[in-house]
Amino acid sequence: RDVLAANMPAVEAEGYQIILGVHDELLTETPDTDDFSHERLAQLMATPPAWAPGAPLAAAGFECHRYRKE
Repeated sequence: RDVLAANMPAVEAEGYQIILGVHDELLTETPDTDDFSHERLAQLMATPPAWAPGAPLAAAGFECHRYRKE
């Protein structure tokens, strides 16, 4: 959760509009273009913050047109 919160400004700066954050998940809304992908969002979410260099982080996700739990 702390890492996710630290990375949320970078997520928004890349144009991913955060609609909902729940524990360790983000729900974002973006234009349906090649400029946005769940892979890029996962990279942003799993970026180690300055206070945790080298932390073994990973994130995964999916794209859909309506909210659902995977």
